[in-house]
Amino acid sequence: MKISEGSELPRFSLLTKVNDEILEIKYEDLFISKTVALFGMPGAFTPTCSRQHLPSIIESEKDLKKKGVDIIGILTTNDPHVLNAWGKANNVDLKKIILLCDPDAKFTEASGLMFSVPKIGLIRRSMRYAMIAKNGIILSLQIEESRSYCKTSSGQALIKNTNWQD
Repeated sequence: MKISEGSELPRFSLLTKVNDEILEIKYEDLFISKTVALFGMPGAFTPTCSRQHLPSIIESEKDLKKKGVDIIGILTTNDPHVLNAWGKANNVDLKKIILLCDPDAKFTEASGLMFSVPKIGLIRRSMRYAMIAKNGIILSLQIEESRSYCKTSSGQALIKNTNWQD
């Protein structure tokens, strides 16, 4: 089942790496009583993610916070070590943007936002998307039609295309 606006997000924990420690982020701690901007990407170090999607989120961080976003998260199905290295390589401020790992793709699969293209080494990956969720309910969801570009899922597009009224 593919999630949509008005759906509740699947209740799975995710991982992140802070300094040298792998931390489990429980659904309740991430989504309950919070407004979250969540950006799904196929993978760390992939061209579109690194050159377009991530920079758009970094550039939009302050504007998202002004709109009332409590947490900005980037989700991939990479492991925490790879995602953390990607964050460091791209100067991601982990105090402002949390790098979330779904290494077994349970959250991604339950969301209906998973794809695989074995020929190019992308297996059990997240589709490219941007969403706003409040208290675990999706208020706004933009899913890219193609993995190769970042138009509707950029930070700026999420701000523009979200109805910020409850």
